Amino acid sequence: MIAMYVVPTIELVPFDKDLMYRRRNSDGSKTLIHKEEYERLVPVTLYEGSNNYPLYYGDALEELLKLDEWQNL
Repeated sequence: MIAMYVVPTIELVPFDKDLMYRRRNSDGSKTLIHKEEYERLVPVTLYEGSNNYPLYYGDALEELLKLDEWQNL
């Protein structure tokens, strides 16, 4: 099952070389990133506090992506 964090974009800048390809909300302030990818990129001491970031999967992720905030046309 796909699980994704919603993380402030600014926090990924120092770690994520592929940030420009990730899905962001309409104002670019938040980024969706796979749970495993986030945990691979971000140092353990930082992602241990990631329970502060919402984790979406299944129907909750589908509903999130339907929101206007995540429609980047």
